[in-house]
Amino acid sequence: MDGTHPAVRVVRMKSPPIDMAKARMQHVDAQSRPHPLEGSRPYPIRAEARGLLVAQLFLSLDVAQPRNRSRGSRQPWQGALERTRALTALSAQWRSGSERVFPLAGRPLVRCIRYSSSEPDTTAGWSKVPVDCLQPSGVRNVSKTVTHPYGHKVQVSRQVPYRGLGIISSDSPRVTDVVEWWEPAKRGEGFVVIEVWTGEKA
Repeated sequence: MDGTHPAVRVVRMKSPPIDMAKARMQHVDAQSRPHPLEGSRPYPIRAEARGLLVAQLFLSLDVAQPRNRSRGSRQPWQGALERTRALTALSAQWRSGSERVFPLAGRPLVRCIRYSSSEPDTTAGWSKVPVDCLQPSGVRNVSKTVTHPYGHKVQVSRQVPYRGLGIISSDSPRVTDVVEWWEPAKRGEGFVVIEVWTGEKA
């Protein structure tokens, strides 16, 4: 492979780009020390890395927002815009190189780490869109309800192409392990890290 992927439409971000070097140093420093909440919960907070690290991508918090904030009022165009913004940011950082074949074989591990001043709910779903962008490009069936000229409601579906980085073949738990956790950060200094590891071999 030549490490290229389909062009992605550029969308202006809500917040300025994060300082990648500063964020990377903060991430390395935090992971070198015990989690502040370690021992306060009956389960491990962090997920141990497995295999080799093939991608480490950084995002600002506004492109990995908790999905439960807009639950019930979310419009289809909002979801599409959110995904485009996340893919734009991820694509600017991703270069696959030529020595490894993508999507990854075996059972990859995706670690999603959120640095912010407040801990999100367990069901917030903030990592859903970034992880979705790691999959290959393809086509999805999109359905919506419209009013027929005679007045009754009908369901209309159409195929919509979407772009992806193609790092993993799928985010299904059958083939990929996806884990997420929260790390404390000062207000205004938060960010998200998406790491892809080779994980277990097939």
